[in-house]
Amino acid sequence: MRSPDRAGQKIKRNFIELSGARFLSYTIDRAPELLRCILTELQMTEQELISKAIGRDREALSQLVETYRRKVIKTAYYYLGNMEDAEDLSQEIFVKILTSLPRFRQSSSLSTWIYRIAVNESLNAVRRNRQRQIFCRIERIFGITENGNKGKKQEIQAETDTLEAEYQRQRLWEAISSLP
Repeated sequence: MRSPDRAGQKIKRNFIELSGARFLSYTIDRAPELLRCILTELQMTEQELISKAIGRDREALSQLVETYRRKVIKTAYYYLGNMEDAEDLSQEIFVKILTSLPRFRQSSSLSTWIYRIAVNESLNAVRRNRQRQIFCRIERIFGITENGNKGKKQEIQAETDTLEAEYQRQRLWEAISSLP
């Protein structure tokens, strides 16, 4: 039995029997043409999504985020190795995507472009984390702490304050003793 579909293709319905169960399968004549039609429709949808998102249409922005959210988080997680950091970074990535969208040249697909932004931002985050780790090690070496414990820097400052106070006291006694 044949029935025409929207793209003018012929679709054959077949019944396949496997292990006593009957399955309905479809065979499409001229599948490459149909595939090209489907891809064209998807491309137009992507182009409409881009133009609406550039115009700050809430529905388009929401669809853009929902469509690529999981892929962006997975990409960030691959580089960071921590799901919370990946989710936080994904928010920054989407801000970058939305601000850069007017500069999207459409020489590649939107998903490829978003993937590259996610990779680049993830690598930047890895670099920032390494720098933070290096500074933390340096702080530990020199005893500088952020949590309020007295480190070497704070101890040096306290000693300096004590010496200045002692010097001031000594000068005051000298001035008092020089009085008639």
